[in-house]
Amino acid sequence: LKRRADSRRDDRELDEEATAVRAAEDGLWLPETQSVRERWLELDVVVDDSRLASIHHQLTSRFIDSLVSVGAFRTVRTHLCDTDVADPDALRLREPGPLAASRPATALAEQGSRDRRLIVMLTDGVGDAWHSGAAQRVLARWGRRCPVVLINVLARRQWRRTGIVTRPAKLLSTGPATANGRYKVLYPHPAPGSRQFTSAGSPHVHVPMVELDPRQLTGWAGFVA
Repeated sequence: LKRRADSRRDDRELDEEATAVRAAEDGLWLPETQSVRERWLELDVVVDDSRLASIHHQLTSRFIDSLVSVGAFRTVRTHLCDTDVADPDALRLREPGPLAASRPATALAEQGSRDRRLIVMLTDGVGDAWHSGAAQRVLARWGRRCPVVLINVLARRQWRRTGIVTRPAKLLSTGPATANGRYKVLYPHPAPGSRQFTSAGSPHVHVPMVELDPRQLTGWAGFVA
């Protein structure tokens, strides 16, 4: 994830080596420039701010600090999302701070670039929006435009007590930072009447969920990159 890419803003910088080569060849000291290289991806971290969020506050704060300090992303933005609502239209994002304004959660993926952006959501899956399916519909909307991963702060053995239902599957990506909606999915144990293989372009958006565990996060990062 630490790769670099040419600046999207077409920023330029002096290429000292190319300038020196040109001066040696034609005797003219004219500046040669090259595109500024910047971090490939920007990151949006959405933190579930439901009624039990305070229990996990230290854990999520340390994780976000780690994301910033590792220096892998061009920008790291943090958003809070109260999932104690049952309607997807009622899910809203706000920046940390008591006076921050809120905006519809569905609008997050419509801002900024799509192909050089990740969305990570940290949750325990107990809010009303997870039980009603409202939060899942918002994730699907994000995943149609950019890569999204759900990080459950609870241990896997506790997931069955939350509003998030998971299913084992193998995800196949067509390239780096591919939106979830373009994943191909292989089910090792397909449900009765369903297909084992789902191709890209399916109406379903598959969002991986992992534990807050170094090995699982490393595996997901390798998949995205």
